[in-house]
Amino acid sequence: INDPSREAYTKTQKFTTFDILPTIRYTSAYGFYFEAGPKFSTLKTAKVENSVDGAFIDGNPNQDYMLNFTEKFTSIVAGMGMALHNGDRLQVTLGIRGAYALGDFVEESSDYYVLNDGVYIPQGSFTAKTSPFTLKLMLEVNYIFGFWGDASCGRGRLMFFQ
Repeated sequence: INDPSREAYTKTQKFTTFDILPTIRYTSAYGFYFEAGPKFSTLKTAKVENSVDGAFIDGNPNQDYMLNFTEKFTSIVAGMGMALHNGDRLQVTLGIRGAYALGDFVEESSDYYVLNDGVYIPQGSFTAKTSPFTLKLMLEVNYIFGFWGDASCGRGRLMFFQ
């Protein structure tokens, strides 16, 4: 309902995760790349605040807000981009990377619903899966300090630039 006498309401949720991304990347001779793979995430912090009083008062069954969310979750990642500079030792690439969580981000044992925070109270029961999607703009700078060189006799060694 659009009521001009009511103040606008915003709610901000902030999550910090530690991610491991063992992706496979294909780079063409022209500098374009495509990548895909899994992302294994561990939730480190979860914070929330609203615009009414800055606090978070709801029907949250757990005192610790972070306990309402799955601590470890897996996502599928895909990305693409192109080289802005591709020199002998320095590479600069620009691309995008998207990740979609495969499981439910809200803990199954929790009766918590993300939108119900005591200010905005949705009507009805909601049991939809909560799977975060992230889209990132990536600027990558790589400095190459050495390479592996193979000799015709079959022996190889690590060689560093001078």
